[in-house]
Amino acid sequence: MESRTYIVGRSRSCDIQLSDATVSGRHAELIVMDDLIHLADLGSTNGTYVLTKEGFKSFRDGYVKQEQKFAFGHYVCSVLQLMEMIRQGEQPTAQVS
Repeated sequence: MESRTYIVGRSRSCDIQLSDATVSGRHAELIVMDDLIHLADLGSTNGTYVLTKEGFKSFRDGYVKQEQKFAFGHYVCSVLQLMEMIRQGEQPTAQVS
């Protein structure tokens, strides 16, 4: 995986644009560094959540696993799913789980 910083949000200026009303304009920052992935919420209105064994938990800042599920507002996916969409030149579309 290429080392890079991605801004995730609803705004057209974001690297990863999510078309979902529950996603903030600039929702989160995703930093991909080889096998390490750092995720930080950018003060979003509806929050960022990481799926744990106990369910979705509020997440502000830290490292996540590539296959781990997380949510920006109601948009649920894994880092790998977002990276695959970017590689294929697609924009992610809203998914509610």
